[in-house]
Amino acid sequence: MGNEWCKAPLPLPSFKVEGPKPEYAGVLHDGLVGELTAITEYLYYHFTTMFTSPELSRMFFCLATVEMEHLDWIARFMVLLGGDPRYTSQEGRYWNATYPRYTKNLCEQITNSLAGERGGMTQYQSQIALIHDPNVQSMLARIIEDEKVHIRILEEKRELYCGPR
Repeated sequence: MGNEWCKAPLPLPSFKVEGPKPEYAGVLHDGLVGELTAITEYLYYHFTTMFTSPELSRMFFCLATVEMEHLDWIARFMVLLGGDPRYTSQEGRYWNATYPRYTKNLCEQITNSLAGERGGMTQYQSQIALIHDPNVQSMLARIIEDEKVHIRILEEKRELYCGPR
């Protein structure tokens, strides 16, 4: 089974930019770090649920694969803009394995995941306002559409596994 069920049914972004803009690449650093954190967090949740909750495990794995696509897209645009896709924040702080929120509690995993997806959407909306290249804006808008799908899936799982909120 592919990951089509956990992402928006939209085409890939067009990998081109209006020209080098290293400052735009710098703005994208936090998105790169956020996607890497989401990938590692989702994989941890996948590993810890694979025998106890196979349905959730498959969901977390699917979400991780979509976040890998986002990481790839952001890195490509960073390079096209003249940046360096190192796993650092905009301030130069390197990513490390303390960033994921480690828990084996299913409801906490789902709640953490929802918070991460919502935070990512807010971040990408802010980046769209800061980056005045329609190709980069389009890619960020495309990621937001996937995050909306993730939120819908996670809200359904929260209701199923944790009860109504």
